[in-house]
Amino acid sequence: MKIERSKLFFRIIASLTILLLSSILVIWLYLMISQPSIIPLNETYGSFWLKNISLLIAAFAFASSALASAYNALEQRHLRYMENYPYLEIFSLLSVDFLPLPVPKHDLPPELASYNSDYLKVVAPKNSNAASDIEFRYLALGIRNVGHGYVTRIILKGSVEVPGRGFPITQFTVDRRFNLPPDSAKPFTLLPISGLPEYKVILSSVKYYGYFVELSDFDGKREIREAYPFSIPPERSENLFFDDFENFPVGLGWVLDFWGQWQPTPYSFIIQPSGDNHYLILSGNDKLFTEFYHYKNQGGAYIDLRDKFTYGTTARITARVRSLPNTTAKIQFWCNDLAPNPKDRFTNAITPDQLWQEISMLYTSTQSPNLRIHLLYTPGEGEIHIDRVTVEVLYT
Repeated sequence: MKIERSKLFFRIIASLTILLLSSILVIWLYLMISQPSIIPLNETYGSFWLKNISLLIAAFAFASSALASAYNALEQRHLRYMENYPYLEIFSLLSVDFLPLPVPKHDLPPELASYNSDYLKVVAPKNSNAASDIEFRYLALGIRNVGHGYVTRIILKGSVEVPGRGFPITQFTVDRRFNLPPDSAKPFTLLPISGLPEYKVILSSVKYYGYFVELSDFDGKREIREAYPFSIPPERSENLFFDDFENFPVGLGWVLDFWGQWQPTPYSFIIQPSGDNHYLILSGNDKLFTEFYHYKNQGGAYIDLRDKFTYGTTARITARVRSLPNTTAKIQFWCNDLAPNPKDRFTNAITPDQLWQEISMLYTSTQSPNLRIHLLYTPGEGEIHIDRVTVEVLYT
């Protein structure tokens, strides 16, 4: 069923009908006013035009009735479509990790599996694709069933290009079978984007199937285009968690000095808030971490966010950090999903500047709805301060 095409046909037919009736009315008025000679000799002016006015009114009434019936039929068809058939919303997603459909599992479209590597080989053969585990590396498509009835199959056809770089356009086809009930969504990876300066994806054909129907109407953009650095605008993010360490002694539920004493200590604690001064302090050198045994000779603080994420959700985790002069200790983010075989992601360990600076990472949920955020501390001289830990859910 092609509802939009039916609406277009109705608009064209209605416009032509109105144009025809308007032309007839103009001609009729012209004859009535300027051509009295067309009145037969055996009729008066009034009787002749009264008879024709009746015919004109009947023609207008018939045309109006026909258009109203056609519009009603279109509305009834639209209502049946809404009440009985699925309707797809298609949207883009940027992801750190590969997003297969959970059941069945599929790899990337074969035509696009090595698209970014092929591009670099042709355009910049000396550049290697060093993809980071904490940056956007994939473009995925999300499909959401916002109608009624199940979607059992989807076929997408389109093209991918890097505009203006001399790399040939690549055609692709995605053919997936699954059961997608109403009010459900599934994402799947379409294109690896790490190393690309820009990309443009055009969906030239969209077909999807219910149990008894083939459909092509969908809500969403047919062209997806973005340039590096790939990012999400602020209006498409939602704050999920924020802690500026005003709540003494453990903030909003942090476990302090994990792998060590598992509690606030003189070297891992939140200071008593005083005006704008409120932050977490992490300190301790190798000697201290030997005296108070720490697994892997590391420690810090962590917090759990449970049941907060759906499959394919990407979160941006940020914090402000600084250090005292002559500090050699290091800090980094470490995130995992509390799954039986956890997926670990790390930022680089750094010794911050003495002025506040931001560290951040991206993490895509693929195994569980949970996220554990570690402020992982590697011992050394000096002291590191952490403030304003923020977790934002990104919607693309």
